[in-house]
Amino acid sequence: MQDRPTHDRPTRARQQRGAPCTLAEFKQRYNLGDEEALDLFTRFGPSEIELDLLMTAKGKRKAAKEPMG
Repeated sequence: MQDRPTHDRPTRARQQRGAPCTLAEFKQRYNLGDEEALDLFTRFGPSEIELDLLMTAKGKRKAAKEPMG
C-alpha cells in the first residue's frame, strides 16, 4: 500500500488562538501584496496571534500606523 501524497491528506482543523482578523487587516498590517497575503492567510488562518507569530518568524514587522488627525 502506498502512502498518499501530502497534498491529498485532509488538513486538521486548528484551534484558533486570539481574535480573528480579516484578510484586508492582515494585508494592511504587514504591507503585503495581494498574492502573499492571500497565500499566508489561507494556509495559516485568520488568527491574529498565529499570523503575528508567523510574520515575526519571517522577520517582518508591522507597518507603521498613519497618524490620525
